[in-house]
Amino acid sequence: MTRSAETATSASGATGTAWTVLPAQAVLLVTAVALAGFGGWGRAALCIALVPALWLPVALQSTTAVSFPRWLHVSYAVFILAGPFIGGALNVYTALPGWDKAVHGYSGLLVSWGTLVAVHASRIDRLLRFPLLVVIILSAVLATAAGWEVCEFTSDSLFGTHAQHGNTDTMTDIISAAIGGSITLFVLHRTGRPHLNPERSARIDA
Repeated sequence: MTRSAETATSASGATGTAWTVLPAQAVLLVTAVALAGFGGWGRAALCIALVPALWLPVALQSTTAVSFPRWLHVSYAVFILAGPFIGGALNVYTALPGWDKAVHGYSGLLVSWGTLVAVHASRIDRLLRFPLLVVIILSAVLATAAGWEVCEFTSDSLFGTHAQHGNTDTMTDIISAAIGGSITLFVLHRTGRPHLNPERSARIDA
């Protein structure tokens, strides 16, 4: 299959999985209206800003040859709801300090599996030795975690949330994400790095 054909297939798949973000969008928009009604304009603005963020996997799938499984779309929507929405807009990060670490650990799992899907779509996964795969996945997890900390700082500054609580909180958030990515790597190591798309693997083997 050519690269253009794979991209077209991914775009078609994105259309089929786009519905996964619709319930989350509805929750965000309804909550934004409710928060604005009670004078929480900053948190309402955050909810609205998260609406387009939900479409990131769909946009990536529509413009690349990467075809994310439906469970990964759902997992990403859960992350957006659990993190910046429940944690930030609804202030659960402050009410339950452990929530922050759980969300960041979950993000490490999410990013590591998403990276594995992307590596597999590039058709180079069978050429990689496991140590190099470790470097690729952990680099993606740590880079995403660092970027997310920038997003939390921006949210606190613009929308009045309380996602960050000093350097120790920031560093332990990144470490939590690294632990999540390490769990994925441990599972891959123990299971012999199973390929996520048996049909494509069969084509590669052929």
